Amino acid sequence: MPEATARELKAWRLESGGRGDEPIIGELGIEALRLWAYKHLDPAARKATGRSDVTLYTLRHSHASALHYASFTVPEAAKRMGHSPVVHIQTYAHVIERLSGKRYDGLDALIEAARAELLFPERSPRTSESL
Repeated sequence: MPEATARELKAWRLESGGRGDEPIIGELGIEALRLWAYKHLDPAARKATGRSDVTLYTLRHSHASALHYASFTVPEAAKRMGHSPVVHIQTYAHVIERLSGKRYDGLDALIEAARAELLFPERSPRTSESL
């Protein structure tokens, strides 16, 4: 997990009245976890983004795409996503082909660059179309 995400998650836990090191979801079977995600995470993702088309799956797809911009290799990204390199290439070939040298030194650097572009778009040499 990127350090920036871990810090924000810990801060959210503490602000929510929980301990900083406790699991968010706890012990659940795979079907219970899927149902919980459908009922809770999908609506939270839509609320956080302000978009009606965002789901946990679309966020997962975005994460997998971001891995390549953060200089992960196909085998590294596939392992992180829990599937084979062959499946990964079949799913994300379009992302890999569009990289054109637009890579960052890890997820923290990608997150930092994205935040900088959101806060100061006039300072960024990139446009949203370049990603």
